[in-house]
Amino acid sequence: MRQKFIRRISTIFLIVSLGLWTGLIIPSFLSERKKTKETIQETWQEQPQQLSTIEQATMSASFSEDFEKNMEAENTPPTPTPLFLTDIPASMAGDMIAPTVTIQSPIVEGATITYTNPCFPLWVTDNMTPWQRLQTRAKLDNTAWSDWRESFSYCFTNLTPGAHTFSVQIRDLAGNVSSEGKRTFIVE
Repeated sequence: MRQKFIRRISTIFLIVSLGLWTGLIIPSFLSERKKTKETIQETWQEQPQQLSTIEQATMSASFSEDFEKNMEAENTPPTPTPLFLTDIPASMAGDMIAPTVTIQSPIVEGATITYTNPCFPLWVTDNMTPWQRLQTRAKLDNTAWSDWRESFSYCFTNLTPGAHTFSVQIRDLAGNVSSEGKRTFIVE
């Protein structure tokens, strides 16, 4: 008898629970979900806004023309200024000492390498000119010297097999030029 009583109470509890779920909880849940969906839709509606002065200027017809002119000016290589002609800084006037350059490549003198793209990083110093303002030029084998530039590493690609000589020089703001630094090596 006790088991029948527990079963009836369990059944009644189950029926009341299902009634609550179907009658109260589920409709209330669906109602809240619908409200949330409507709120989200309202939030994402576009609202007309006034453009700022800068935004209006960038949308004008002349903006694209001005932008193109500025891009052309930005991409135009700068006109080189002659260096070492007459404009030696007064602080360099008495500088008679040439700068020094050391080839820091892992390729030692007379080495044989199996790759065709060697690089030659440089160590540069001078008694008066900051290293960032020193200029170098280089050549490979018997080619002409490169232009002077503020470059402190030279890399070559697709070298042919055989013996090669890398040569480099450096100059300071006073116009003093170092002796040639050389590195001879063989590409297999």
